[in-house]
Amino acid sequence: MFLKGVAVQYSPSLHMMALMELRGQGGPANLTIARDLLEKAVARGHVFSKRNLGLLLMTGQFGLYQVVRGAFLLLASIKDVIFSSRDPMGDRLR
Repeated sequence: MFLKGVAVQYSPSLHMMALMELRGQGGPANLTIARDLLEKAVARGHVFSKRNLGLLLMTGQFGLYQVVRGAFLLLASIKDVIFSSRDPMGDRLR
């Protein structure tokens, strides 16, 4: 993802950009872009992005298969929060 010519790689930044897209801050809300940003943050290990992506997919707007995938992501995020809370300096919970 590019933001004013700069490649965004930091997972908390991707997460915040996805939330801005979901809320429609700075323009109309775009669920597809928000999903793509959350997917990138999840690929980089961001736990709250995994939770939010799971909740977004469970709305059913992306198909039945994605609802099931969203449920698995939501359950996996619960497990990740439990294990990531042991590392206070990690970026996974920011």
